[in-house]
Amino acid sequence: MKKVFYSICIALFVMSCSGKFDEVAIRDTTNQFFTNIQNQNWTVVNQIYPNFSKITSYHNFINYSIEDMIYEKGKGICVNIDLEYLTNRQSPSSHYKMKLYFDKNKETKIYYIKDSQSFAMFERDGYLYQYAVKTGCLNELNDVMDIAISEKLIAANEMYNYYFGKIEEEVKSAIKISKKRTNAYGWYEYLKVRVTNDSKYDLHNLRYNASWRWKSQNISQNYTNRKLFEKNLKADHWVEFNPYDGEEVREDAIDTFNLIFDDAVHYILQNEITYQGDEYKKYLSETQNTTSEIE
Repeated sequence: MKKVFYSICIALFVMSCSGKFDEVAIRDTTNQFFTNIQNQNWTVVNQIYPNFSKITSYHNFINYSIEDMIYEKGKGICVNIDLEYLTNRQSPSSHYKMKLYFDKNKETKIYYIKDSQSFAMFERDGYLYQYAVKTGCLNELNDVMDIAISEKLIAANEMYNYYFGKIEEEVKSAIKISKKRTNAYGWYEYLKVRVTNDSKYDLHNLRYNASWRWKSQNISQNYTNRKLFEKNLKADHWVEFNPYDGEEVREDAIDTFNLIFDDAVHYILQNEITYQGDEYKKYLSETQNTTSEIE
């Protein structure tokens, strides 16, 4: 019994020591944090919250109130806050709950914010957030802290750009273009372009730039073809235009035609690919970029 009693006493002592903190100092630091955000004094804000630069968006708050302070095991000192922020709805403002997590600098003995929860705003329906979730980069059950989510979105954006380049290169190499000039109505010169899609993707919103140059004259026009260029389509697509819009095109004019793939590749990454949830791990393995892996 004595051993059990002593064990309980030791456990309570350790818990009480780890849970001790200066409420006055933390309250003062919290007030400084929100005040300097409103005053746009970002130097002080970043001193109080060193990882603040990783937060790209937050609610445009107009008021706040500190509800309580507690010690959360494994997370540290937690300040629960009710934040009043502006809204575009009929009501002038709204409220939501958020948390600030504090730690103390061992050298200066000054409290600082090490993380937050629900302070940052994330476009959860946006393509990047959904891409991070679908590819296994972001785990919505485990990744609930603002800094963790922000870092995962940065990693997901790097992966997105990496595969964007690879798919764009792949599609470009699989597209066949042939063009010819034809005379219409006896005096207008037209350019006809045949685009054949031999890639494994359907191409939505494929854009192109067409231009004519004759002596000192330069005519350039941009187009977006909303027609779907289906994968492995045997039939040819024809694009026809008259760059001078009624004016005669000289026979010795030079024509150029370039496809622009960015919208089409974005569509592929966001709509055509079915993700299995292990793409982020494969990306890290493929790029051997183990330093950017987030535990």
